[in-house]
Amino acid sequence: MRFGLLCTAAVLFSVASTGVAATTIGSLNPPSQNTSSGHQFFGQSFTVPAGETGLQSASLQIQNFGATNQNALFQLWVYDASQSPNPLVAPIAIYPRVVSPGFNQTYTQAFNEAVTPGSTYAIFLSFDAPGLNVGSYYSATDYYAGGSTFFESQSTPLVFAGFDQAFEVKFGAIPEPASVAVIGAVGAIALRRRK
Repeated sequence: MRFGLLCTAAVLFSVASTGVAATTIGSLNPPSQNTSSGHQFFGQSFTVPAGETGLQSASLQIQNFGATNQNALFQLWVYDASQSPNPLVAPIAIYPRVVSPGFNQTYTQAFNEAVTPGSTYAIFLSFDAPGLNVGSYYSATDYYAGGSTFFESQSTPLVFAGFDQAFEVKFGAIPEPASVAVIGAVGAIALRRRK
């Protein structure tokens, strides 16, 4: 039993030690905050920092003026500004969310997706019906140079190059299936030895 526990601890330490401190871009409290409402979706494009290959999570700061819950999708897409009029070119991950009534809320979604350093992606929240009175917080200054905010305009992203959303994206090591399998195998051995 002791051997199994020691093996499990060693593997867990090995997996944990391969990770590096997360890199964070954006800000949930940017300068010159404004609100925008009545859009079916809104989001932010961003550029993956050099050396980063895993997107851990993303957050958007929103304001919901409605009185009831709203269904939404938190999405991660490949973003290509040269593709006009729609720079959202390929979906990577889409998660259903529920936006509850209230003000100044942060919605965070864990993605754990592989990304390419230097490439541009976009995160955004989309809602299940047009004209919902849901708003976002954005900055009227270009505080983040690696991307821009965008809002829905007739089902097409309308890009505001000089503005940025209140957003945050975290990069770092993402769990590998092989590591999870090794931990499971060592745990099974430990249980067998215990019997």
